[in-house]
Amino acid sequence: LVHADVGTQSDPYAIVTSGGYSFTSAVVNNNENPVWPTDQVFDFPLANLQVQHLELSLWDSDYLKSDDFLGETVINDLVGLIGQAERDPDGLVWLDLTGVAQGKVCLRVCFFYLREASLNFAPSEISMVEASIPNPHALVTMMIHRAVGLPTTIRQVQTRPALKVTMMANQAVRQTQQSAMFLPLSEEAQKKLHISGFDVDSPCWNTTLHWVVPESWDQSTSWRLEVMHLGVFVVATATLGWNDIDDQAEQVRFVNLALQTKDSAPNRPGEVGLYMKLFLRPLSRHPP
Repeated sequence: LVHADVGTQSDPYAIVTSGGYSFTSAVVNNNENPVWPTDQVFDFPLANLQVQHLELSLWDSDYLKSDDFLGETVINDLVGLIGQAERDPDGLVWLDLTGVAQGKVCLRVCFFYLREASLNFAPSEISMVEASIPNPHALVTMMIHRAVGLPTTIRQVQTRPALKVTMMANQAVRQTQQSAMFLPLSEEAQKKLHISGFDVDSPCWNTTLHWVVPESWDQSTSWRLEVMHLGVFVVATATLGWNDIDDQAEQVRFVNLALQTKDSAPNRPGEVGLYMKLFLRPLSRHPP
């Protein structure tokens, strides 16, 4: 990589983006030939191989000034990228960085095909599925519609809720995703639309989150749901596990939320929770 710091080597990190999903790697300090840890794995669902692209940029982490640009690469031909990775025994692909004088980046790429049939098995039956599916990965899809019964204000400020979902495995955090923050309409906008009320206790996110669950099929994998006010204060929480992903995936389900914030305005009577759908579908290294 290019030299960006005075007196020391660069402290590079990567930002990888595709299809609305963006992940930031760890920083490798004082190294212009960085090798990232093996846990730096990012999962991207590919909705359309012909249209979707992948962007990777490298940056030098700085404390006293803005981060320096170390180069980027944009991959428009994902079919070609996958083919190149599958021809390499280790799935490695080397790419030139643009926008800088020098630099290359090496990616290890694995592609999994989405199978048509759903995996409608109880956790106790998962071990039977492992033997029949090579590299038993699964795609868990959460279609989150809306919450109901949330507090209207938090610390005397009108609620600005977002939903944060964290996938846990063996008590360790594997991946975190977050919806956009729900912002109620202004009074002027409400008048134009002939509606009234901010409706902040029932935010409608209409967010779809995807999770690739690799290798381990056991009940240690779970999802922690947190409704966050202004991205800081936890309003309500819930936990989902393998027992919550079953053959009723086509149905909208109600997930009860436990309110956490004590200094909030009273919410409307009724249950507090999320309306959502859950899907579990197997992935394979080979076309179905």
